[in-house]
This record gives sequence, structure tokens and C-alpha cells, in this order.
Amino acid sequence: MDLTNFINIGVIRKTHGTQGEVQVLFNIDDPETILNKRTLFVLLEPNKVPFFIKEFSFLPPEQAYIKFEDIDTNKIAKTLVGCEILLPKEMLPKNEGALYQEITGYKVIDKAKGYIGYIKEILKYPSQDLLQVIYNEKEILIPISEEFVLDINHDEKTIYITTPDGLIDLYL
Repeated sequence: MDLTNFINIGVIRKTHGTQGEVQVLFNIDDPETILNKRTLFVLLEPNKVPFFIKEFSFLPPEQAYIKFEDIDTNKIAKTLVGCEILLPKEMLPKNEGALYQEITGYKVIDKAKGYIGYIKEILKYPSQDLLQVIYNEKEILIPISEEFVLDINHDEKTIYITTPDGLIDLYL
């Protein structure tokens, strides 16, 4: 499978316990839906290797302990630390919407202002995730919510938004 058909959904941070469990930090909204599929791909350069989930438990926020089948020792689990967790795009839940990794680099079009830049990064905060938009080397922060995000066009790599009067002007 080609890497362009995969989405990075997290990273293995460290081992946990003595039986080969790992701690994973996810960069998606609903990791439980994906974990219930029972298969993840781990990027072991240059290969994407499928790993089958034996069991998992969640840690707030967006972390989980995962026990993979056939990984029974910390020695083996340590070889996975730092590896990216990938998922084929076709395995994404239909309700997952745009994953944060997927919209990085998209153009941002505001209903009133027009083109206001491109998405450099998604900033995750406990209270609100933000789009970090770059325009003429200036940073614009826009809350991610259904109120502000009107549409995401993956074919055009464009996100359409509407913002309260004056929000964008604060940054320019």
C-alpha cells in the first residue's frame, strides 16, 4: 500500500507494564471507533506493518494503553516506541470527518474576507482546538467548531469558514 493512502493517527510514546503493552497518543477526535476495528498499522520504515489489537484501555486525553497480539515482552514493545500509527483512509469511520493531519496545508477561505491563508497546524487545547492559519507570515487562530467551519472540500484542499466580525482583523 502506498503511504499517500494512509493517515497518521498517532504515535507510540512508551511501553507500559511488563507484558508488552504500549502507550499511544492519538491526534484524532474519536480513537475508540478506530480501536474497535482491532487493526492498526505501525510505520516500521520503510514498511507499514499491520498489528492486531488484543485489548486496549483509554487514558484522558486522547491516549490509550494497547496490547497487540504477539507482542508479549517489553523488549519487543520497546522496538515500537516512537513509531507512527497509521490507518488506511478507507478504514476511517464515515462520521470521523476531516482528520487534523489531513487538513494541514489546506487553503482557508473566509465567507467575508476571502482567502486568509493556509492551515499550518492544528493546535489542541483542553478547552478548544484551533486552526493555526498563516497569511503573509502572520498567524491567525480560528476556533474549530461547527459554528465557524462551513465546509471542507478535500478535492480542492480548501476549508470554508465564517468568523465573527473583527476576529481576523485582530491578527492582521
